[in-house]
Amino acid sequence: DQIAALDELDADFENLRMAWLSAVEAGQADLIEDALEPFFWMLTYRNHHAAGQELFSQACKKWADPSEHPELVYRLQIRFPHESMDLEKLYQEAVDSARERDAKRELAIALNCLGRYYGHNLLDIERGTMFLEESLEIFEQLGDEFYIGHVLDDISFTYGYIDLAARTKYAQKSLAVRERSGDLFGTAGVLGNLVVSQFWKGEIDQIEAYTNRALEIAKQTNDVRNIAWQYIYLAELCQFEGRLEDAMGFILEAEKISEDIFDTDLSIQVKINKAMCLTLLEEDYQQSKRLLEDAIPMDTGLNMHKANATMVYGLVAAGLGDLETLHAAARFPFEAFKYIDFGTQGLNWFSPILMLDLFHRGKFSPAAECFGFTLEQGMIADRFFEKWLVLDRMMSSIKDTLGEQNYLAAIERGRSMSIFDFQPYF
Repeated sequence: DQIAALDELDADFENLRMAWLSAVEAGQADLIEDALEPFFWMLTYRNHHAAGQELFSQACKKWADPSEHPELVYRLQIRFPHESMDLEKLYQEAVDSARERDAKRELAIALNCLGRYYGHNLLDIERGTMFLEESLEIFEQLGDEFYIGHVLDDISFTYGYIDLAARTKYAQKSLAVRERSGDLFGTAGVLGNLVVSQFWKGEIDQIEAYTNRALEIAKQTNDVRNIAWQYIYLAELCQFEGRLEDAMGFILEAEKISEDIFDTDLSIQVKINKAMCLTLLEEDYQQSKRLLEDAIPMDTGLNMHKANATMVYGLVAAGLGDLETLHAAARFPFEAFKYIDFGTQGLNWFSPILMLDLFHRGKFSPAAECFGFTLEQGMIADRFFEKWLVLDRMMSSIKDTLGEQNYLAAIERGRSMSIFDFQPYF
């Protein structure tokens, strides 16, 4: 049983740590080789990242020459690598070494690391999927369902926001394998992956069910990292449903966890979503701006946080009267559509930003049309607009300017429009 085994190991962690260090000091390479992968996953799942770096670093110092112990040196180095290391070079050397020795499992793991680096860090889908697919093929030959599910999920993430159909397809495959093999940690993780895919595809009907299921499993396994991520997803759903107090509650719970574990992406996402909640609930734009700037710069390149962060930067800019940043945020979805597979539904999340920018540029009829379009799509609940008084005041101002009849006519026109009908304004 996965949970029972991890609980038992975690309860005995101090003895495990001492046993590892003793084996390293005694030069017991065979023992370290046998324990290396299971110990890595135990440290990962139980969030002993700092301890993992220390323990594997000690072993790397003991076995530093790949010409003497290639089967051990590279396997140690690719797990908990130091941030100063050239990861591309390290992973490629590990792949080459394992391939030369025809070490199949070692090769598959090294290919997995190299593929993740290209696909997740460098956003190079072609090379990332090439290495990951080779890793998957070897694990399938070995019949290792734990790693099959893991690599399928990595392939899914490699497609990011560029091909949501492929991302969903591989995530579904990973979910099937992990459920069949009883990998509860993996099941909760891939459910979160599917939630993100559905969110950007605008398929919101299953998001809460998937997230609650993942949260239940994460709590069952005491996987605090995954618990925090599910709180993030629930908060994002609550935000667009206008349940802002609930959203802030989930964010604060995720924040507590993020302060105790090592997960840079989690910390960034907590700050982005907290900034959104502070903007919508309290109109605390200065604090929101500080959180955003601490999390991710507005002009950052493409990554998993870019779209969400840009949206919140736009909301904050509207509150601060920073019309240049607001307009840049409003342009983003149309510019990103060229190289990100948001799909039409994914673009619709940005409609409040479009409305605000149109309003501040004196485009009152298009702003009212965009409001009608947003209401018709139904992805963003009426309560969202009611809760944030800035939007409420904006619509009142538009109504006063256009007159009630023209205002209602513009909203009605918007109900039959496409998001791309607004593109010429941006």
